[in-house]
Amino acid sequence: MGPENGENGNANLDERQARLLFDTMLQGVVFQNADGEIISMNLAAEQILGKPIGDFIGQSSVKVERDSIREDGTPYPGLEHPAMVSLRTGREIKDAVMGIFNPRERRYRWISITAVPLFRPDEDRPYQVYTLFRDITEEKRIGEALRKSEARYRELFNSMTEGIAVVEPTLMSGRIAFICRDVNPAWERMFGRAKPDVVGRSLHDVFGHEVSAEVVKALMEVGETGRPEILEEHLAGPDRYYNIHIWSIGERSMVVGLTDITDIKRAQVEAERQRERLQLILDNTPVAIGITDKEGRTILDNGMLEKIWRGRPAQEGTADRSQCRAWWAGTRRPVGPDEWPAVRALRGEASTATFDIERLDGTQGALVVSATPILDRDGSVAGTVWTNQDVSELRSTVEALRRSNAQLQQYAHIASHDLQEPLRMVSSYLQLLERREREKLDPISKRYIDYAVEGAGRMRAMINDILIYSSVEGGEEELRPVNMEEVLPVVLWDLAPAISESGASITHDLLPTVQADRAQMVLLLENLIGNAIKYRGLAAPQVHISSRREGGEMILSVADNGIGIDPRYANKLFRMFSRLHAREEYPGTGMGLTICKRIVERHGGRIWFESELDEGTTFYFSLPIAASTSGNGGGYAP
Repeated sequence: MGPENGENGNANLDERQARLLFDTMLQGVVFQNADGEIISMNLAAEQILGKPIGDFIGQSSVKVERDSIREDGTPYPGLEHPAMVSLRTGREIKDAVMGIFNPRERRYRWISITAVPLFRPDEDRPYQVYTLFRDITEEKRIGEALRKSEARYRELFNSMTEGIAVVEPTLMSGRIAFICRDVNPAWERMFGRAKPDVVGRSLHDVFGHEVSAEVVKALMEVGETGRPEILEEHLAGPDRYYNIHIWSIGERSMVVGLTDITDIKRAQVEAERQRERLQLILDNTPVAIGITDKEGRTILDNGMLEKIWRGRPAQEGTADRSQCRAWWAGTRRPVGPDEWPAVRALRGEASTATFDIERLDGTQGALVVSATPILDRDGSVAGTVWTNQDVSELRSTVEALRRSNAQLQQYAHIASHDLQEPLRMVSSYLQLLERREREKLDPISKRYIDYAVEGAGRMRAMINDILIYSSVEGGEEELRPVNMEEVLPVVLWDLAPAISESGASITHDLLPTVQADRAQMVLLLENLIGNAIKYRGLAAPQVHISSRREGGEMILSVADNGIGIDPRYANKLFRMFSRLHAREEYPGTGMGLTICKRIVERHGGRIWFESELDEGTTFYFSLPIAASTSGNGGGYAP
């Protein structure tokens, strides 16, 4: 069973007692002779190894445990078995770890082995060795799980974007100091200091006097109460702001988490600065601006409403306007309760309207009212933003300008009519003089008379163009839908002589319907197409009219193959009486494009051109769309 009686045995323990003790031990015990053969083992060893005792007696551990493995999973050589090493060296081998395959359970069991050599008196070589081993499979499983868990938490610790420091309060020189025990990479990056330079040092050693009394107080309170603390701190050195969260992770250790909120803090400061600027603008703008809740009650305004209405409408009156008397501008029809933009905005409609009003002090005025709904995330109306702008003075100014403009147009008409009459008389009498005194006049006198008659004709043409220019604003009060397909034939009929004389070819794409003054559209196209024919090169004129839609307007173009325009004269081209060529080359007053520009701008559009010398010119102009385009594209040739 073990050592022979009397040889290193216990003389006070009989065979039966020893066997009982041997078999009831929780640890496995194996005795081997000097050759490494197993001579005895207990029941615990049999259970751990997974085979009957009989399978082991007489076997060498080299052979029996050839299925053993190291902790790294590689085979465990039999000659390196702790029992064999102990027999060779005569030394005790402690706590060697080995994986033993258990055939009963079909899995490896991990054991911790201690091998103890036994010597006879006066001999230096062991005559036996016994091994004690215990099953550490569960311990190893738990340890491995703990290592994996620690690795996961370490990975989490290292990958956090928040700076983390683990600190521990320690009594130093009679005072409590907080020693850094660990920091994560984010903390190192945040403060530009490596972990070895920080761990083991106190916070005051690391940061000096920048650790404020508030932070120290929070650390002390967390240490005493265990309750977490949150505070905000500014470090002057890096000039950064931090949100600090401190919590306890044991009896002595605490975690200090730091989030850099500098950008947020600066954004808040900038937002507050912007808010102050906006408030200053709101307080000084002459327009009343406010916000209502979803019930239509004004919850914020800049105080101008009272000045505009010369009294304070009730807060709930913004929606129902029970105190506000108003009429639609131009019609004097009272504004209904549901027609106020603020009320329409509560229904989800953005709108702007101009009203004639009676202020709360009884005076009359004019007001432009706008309101836009404020929508929440699900699209429901959460309130409105509204504006009230007093346009009473502007209305008076516009009316005065309208009257003045009408008077100027009337004056221009009368003046042009009165100026043309003497010009006709001058021209007529000069022509009579030439016919009557033809024989008496020398060639120089005749040429002088021709110059005078020609000058009077030019003056008459210029006066006519001025009259046309001044009458552009005196067109129809309201623009109407005009089909440009129907306008073009009228233009071509008026230009028929010039088209025939020049051999011009006029083509066009499908033309749209626009919101315009029909007579002015005729004049516009007549000037542009007429110029294309007039400023032609050696080849017969080819003119093409086309259009395209861009947003809420239509872009029309008139392209030709004429002599082109030098881009340097772009700013000069649309000026009154501006000419790029001598009168002898191309007749005219220089008012045609000026009139075109005035017509287009009267319709709320713009006009421009693209050109290259000797490559032709394309004039573009924009007009508001009235309806879908109609008519058929086609061409016209003499």
